[in-house]
Amino acid sequence: MNWRKPTQILLMVILAFCSLQGFTSELCGDVFAANGDRWRPTAGTVFEAFRANAPFFWNWSKNHASQFISEKRLTLGIVMGDPHILNIADSVINLQRKFVLIDVDDGGEAPFILDFVRLALGDLLSENKIGFDQLWLAYVMGLSGREYFPPSILSRALNRSWRSENEMRQKGLKKWTNDDHTRFNFEKTSALPMDNMDECTREKYEKAKKAIRRALGDSEILDQGFLIKTTGGSQGLERFWFLVNDDGDTKIVEFKRLGNPAVAEYKSQPISRRRLDVLTEIYRDGENDSDFSVIEAGEADYLKRIREKRFLDFDPSKIDSSDISDYLEMVEYIANWMGVRQARQNQGQLFREALIGVNGQEAVQAKAEVQSMVNELKKIHLQKIRQY
Repeated sequence: MNWRKPTQILLMVILAFCSLQGFTSELCGDVFAANGDRWRPTAGTVFEAFRANAPFFWNWSKNHASQFISEKRLTLGIVMGDPHILNIADSVINLQRKFVLIDVDDGGEAPFILDFVRLALGDLLSENKIGFDQLWLAYVMGLSGREYFPPSILSRALNRSWRSENEMRQKGLKKWTNDDHTRFNFEKTSALPMDNMDECTREKYEKAKKAIRRALGDSEILDQGFLIKTTGGSQGLERFWFLVNDDGDTKIVEFKRLGNPAVAEYKSQPISRRRLDVLTEIYRDGENDSDFSVIEAGEADYLKRIREKRFLDFDPSKIDSSDISDYLEMVEYIANWMGVRQARQNQGQLFREALIGVNGQEAVQAKAEVQSMVNELKKIHLQKIRQY
């Protein structure tokens, strides 16, 4: 039995209760939503609690970052918002597998350095740690234009043959659908049949349905399902799944509701479509992809994307001992990858000089400031986890 099902069923009960009590659909749909300055309790590991609380991180940083990091180092730029190894991975874009940001929910404009602080905090809260010193070095190297070679495991993932790509796609379909790939296998997935939908979620679906169908174009819809996650950063936000046949190509298209990005807790952000355009330019190699786009549907925005299996699948909460070395290499590479992409932005050079000085003369002080903030946030996160 899928272990997520009981939690999903509990969520449906909560949402149904909301409906019966006459609450609005917005309230029902946001049962698990974070409230910025309020910690969002979540089941699971320390890292899973960290993942669920990007809004808390940015709200706390808005109020306290300048107590640790000099104002001159808080240069604004476009950041990912929730950078960690599950949000930056290999993905197929326009028939080519690339290493990109795959979760754009929380990105936008905020201080460059705070994106690194969040990455370093995630490492510190993981069972397997690369350590602040190594992570900082990789990041500063990236800011200085010294791009690391991809780890061997990433190179292999990005250079797979089309036969391997097809096998991976079939593996994904086998995981989520029945034997002939014409229906979802709801026993294997965390999604639920549309008949299980509560009143609040159904109301949202009815408002979004026309725009979603338009986004699917001429694809033949074979089956539908929905999901409301109870963990991670998108708790309480609905996702609608469509199993479609597109000229003989069977695939799963997900429409994931976009809430307020976590960085909106630091400063106000532009509309979803504009945010996605900017994040795509910087963290997705600037490639427009019709299968990765914002759909404006009724009162909400949804991110359209393909559900796919990835060659790289490093969940810090479930790392096998044989994968630790590859995992740590990837975390180090992500820090460098982040620095490179921050440096390429208009404010990148100004930020690098403010962070470490023109000749590196401020590097020691900057490192101490950033490390002190990371350590304080670790302490606060662990206190919150114990409290809840």
